[in-house]
Amino acid sequence: MLSVGRERFAEAERCFEEALALARPHDARVADAVFLAAAGRSACRQGDLQRARRLARRALAASRALGRRADEGEALRDLGTVAHHGDDAGRALQLGNVALRIAAETGRPRGRRDALVLVGHANAALGQSAAAAEAFQEARALDRAAGAAHLEIEAVAGLARVALAQGDLLRAAAHASEVLDFLSRETAEGAEDPVGLYLTVARVLEALGDVRAPRLLDAAYLLLEERGADLDEAERRDFFRQLPVHRAVVAAWTARHCAGVDAPAAGVTASGATANVAIRYSATSNGKPAGQTLGH
Repeated sequence: MLSVGRERFAEAERCFEEALALARPHDARVADAVFLAAAGRSACRQGDLQRARRLARRALAASRALGRRADEGEALRDLGTVAHHGDDAGRALQLGNVALRIAAETGRPRGRRDALVLVGHANAALGQSAAAAEAFQEARALDRAAGAAHLEIEAVAGLARVALAQGDLLRAAAHASEVLDFLSRETAEGAEDPVGLYLTVARVLEALGDVRAPRLLDAAYLLLEERGADLDEAERRDFFRQLPVHRAVVAAWTARHCAGVDAPAAGVTASGATANVAIRYSATSNGKPAGQTLGH
């Protein structure tokens, strides 16, 4: 599982296959459900959404056949995540709500948290800001109770995006400041969507008219390059183009680069690109940059 978190997709899939082969003599059906789900999540992170969907469906069928209700909920959430990445927010919300109910039935806080984040993303995509904020707030509370800082900060980023969509720059800046503060002292390792953390802060800074927004965009792009470095050409194409956040980073960075802006210097890292960036915003109603400083 560590390999998946580090985006070393080929290695992760080999591990899954080896573990599956070892587990089959003991309980083939349980092994199928568990490892199909894990391989599907790896494919989704890589941007191979078709494969991710196939594997999640197989994991769902296996879980149902075994009567493993909690695993069924996780498989439905995985299918919802694929729908979210495929820009089908309605389907993502439907599946997320079912996964949420199952997590409540089975008493799995982490399952509930993951379903809440999916519901938050889907509601945000549908323009249902209040529902999105409620979902992200509840997910954040669960992450905080579990001491899962790398997951909690993603819920905070979700809240920043919702506030930005509502035009509430004061609230967006406050949430983005928390994200930036986290990134300035921690790595993004362990987060479900590390690239999205940097992109969120970049968009808030841009909305505030802060000239340092490109530095965070550079950080997002550098992290994307780092995580896709070991992929072959076809895998890189999916990784950069199939996931909406990755696609947005590439489009924004390419537009900026084509406009004649220098690329980040060789050897610069994503964490280095965030150094000494502070978010400033006004306490006035227009939210223009001035006055108060947040972050490092």
